[in-house]
Amino acid sequence: MARSTQMNRGAMVSLNHGSLSCLILLLSLALSACSRGPAEPAAAPEPRIPQVQTLTLEPRTWNQTLDAYGVVEPTEDVAITVDFSAQVAAVHFEEGQRVEEGQLLIELDARKRGLRLTQAATEVEQTRAGLEEARLDLERRQGLAGSGAVSREVLDRSELALRRSTARYEEALAAQHLAERELSESRVLSPVSGIVDRKSAEPGETVMPGQLLGSLHTVDRVRVRVYVGEREVNALRVGTDAEVHSPGVRGRLYPAKIEAVGIKADPETGNFPVRLTLANEDGLLRPGMTARVRLQGLKDPRALLIPDSALVDRRRRRVVYVIREGRAVEVEPLLRASLAEWIPVLEGLQAGDRLVVAGMEQLIDGSPVEVVAGPTP
Repeated sequence: MARSTQMNRGAMVSLNHGSLSCLILLLSLALSACSRGPAEPAAAPEPRIPQVQTLTLEPRTWNQTLDAYGVVEPTEDVAITVDFSAQVAAVHFEEGQRVEEGQLLIELDARKRGLRLTQAATEVEQTRAGLEEARLDLERRQGLAGSGAVSREVLDRSELALRRSTARYEEALAAQHLAERELSESRVLSPVSGIVDRKSAEPGETVMPGQLLGSLHTVDRVRVRVYVGEREVNALRVGTDAEVHSPGVRGRLYPAKIEAVGIKADPETGNFPVRLTLANEDGLLRPGMTARVRLQGLKDPRALLIPDSALVDRRRRRVVYVIREGRAVEVEPLLRASLAEWIPVLEGLQAGDRLVVAGMEQLIDGSPVEVVAGPTP
């Protein structure tokens, strides 16, 4: 029993000695760590400076063009009417049909006008005979007046009778001409070559003076009307060239001329009307078709142009960036309306500005930048 107790005491002494060794080792490690001081923090990475390419702006000669949209119109809209009442005997056209100048369109009942012409012709013959009788009577009495056989009073009455007979004859002749005209107008002919826009008469219908019987659009030449803003209107001149495209005639380019430039703006839009005329021999351009028009304006020898690709969207604005003192400065230029690749600047930029033309997508106002060489756009 005593021996067992002695063995336990020896084990405890051995255990305590091992624990003490571990404690001393831990303290040594801690003191060693403290002697080296605190660990240095990791260095933050430097921000990457965007690389951009620039273009130095300078004045250029610019052949100004303006793009606009309009609608094709007929150069002439012809209404078909008559100035007398008659019954329609036959109609020889349909809506959308092409007709030529002088082509028969409508036949009206001509029986009454034929009788009226016969009556007028008879009246002309009667008044002509009366006129001839009055002339011979005056000549005979003038001969007698020379020998004193006829008084001056009788001679004056003969002269008055001649004037009255002349007036009756001229009146009958005018009535005959009117009857002839009405009879000829019973056959309504097309006054121009064009396309029938509207048919308003049917056989058996009685038409009244001035009533619309139909209408025609001339299409050998057509007109396009467009509108331009106040900044563009003074760059246009009557007689200058233009080009017209229409979705209704794909792949076709129509040369045109500016016919008129409006002097008064539309009160609702503030834009000015511009009319163009162009040939349309094949008749493919029809009234009502839409048209895209490119107008030639005045030549500007000192225009400041920027590429459309340099513009970026920022907060619903179209802006560009210029380099000033190593930083990108955001500018919202005032530009002339154009669909071309190069756009004229009205305000906001000046000659000598270094315009960012590549790498601007990653820029914000005031960003430091690194300018690198690149191809000129």
